[in-house]
Amino acid sequence: MAFPQDLQVIGAATDGRLWHTLRFEEPSGPPWQRFGDVKQQAGNVGDFLDVDCARELVGAREVEGDLHVVGVTGGGRLWYTVRDAVSDTWRPFGELGAEVPSPFLRAAVTTAQPAEGTDVVVAGVTADGGLWATTWRSGSEPSPFTLVDPPPSRHRTCRAVALAAQGDPAETHLAAVSSDGHLWHTVGRPGHWPALQDVEGSAAGAKPGDLTDVACVAEVDLELGAVAGDGHVWHTTRATDSSWTRFTDPEAAKDVGAFTRIGVASTTSGLHICGVTGDGRLWHTLRMGFPSDAQARFGDVKKVINAPPEVGPFQAVGCA
Repeated sequence: MAFPQDLQVIGAATDGRLWHTLRFEEPSGPPWQRFGDVKQQAGNVGDFLDVDCARELVGAREVEGDLHVVGVTGGGRLWYTVRDAVSDTWRPFGELGAEVPSPFLRAAVTTAQPAEGTDVVVAGVTADGGLWATTWRSGSEPSPFTLVDPPPSRHRTCRAVALAAQGDPAETHLAAVSSDGHLWHTVGRPGHWPALQDVEGSAAGAKPGDLTDVACVAEVDLELGAVAGDGHVWHTTRATDSSWTRFTDPEAAKDVGAFTRIGVASTTSGLHICGVTGDGRLWHTLRMGFPSDAQARFGDVKKVINAPPEVGPFQAVGCA
């Protein structure tokens, strides 16, 4: 399994722009790349409210890989683009899910590596609480969305979704937050999503309660991060034997603020957690070696990069 070295981060700002940056594992200069305006290359298709990303690894010879990005604009339209890792250029945005009857609110993307080629998996939550998903082979035309069976929660609707692919043959983890703030999970394949299972009933320890966002990554185990309505960040791990660890608190200091959104990613250096707080600041921390109870301090990404004032404030983040 090839772990990427550098961390890619993309954020949606409150003015509707999309910003992309890289955190370098072994920097020869600054540890972070300057923010780049994605819409300048991919097209001004509207004001973005939500964003997610996933990298496409091509074995050990290209561990950075192309970056697949999905985002939702203010009209509930879902867009897709790819950053070419070699040229550092963005393909024009293309619309996804035009056949879905309700506007999109949230979106998630992952890439799966079956025996040959790469599959792109996208899921979205719509304004009516519906959960939709599609899968297609990278480089080909996207496939239509199909409706995923809702979680067996009180209202049977969702407010957030996350994806992470793992293994060969590839399986895809789908995590969802129901409209009552509860966390659910299933492992499926293209066109087949088993019933969502209750995560909070399986993981021991603290119960986060009233969750508003979720993100996950799967390299060996599934690492899952979530944000509660009180702005608190939580983390749990699903092992290869399908057992969940207790929910833990990854924040070493409580001086950051109330989180609203979260992203997680794995690189050779450890588990990265990115988050947006209610004041629009973008934060990052690294948990070395993936210990389940490790805590780390969050750093302000804009301050580290010394970004110009036009970057941010942020309202959504994805990382890979």
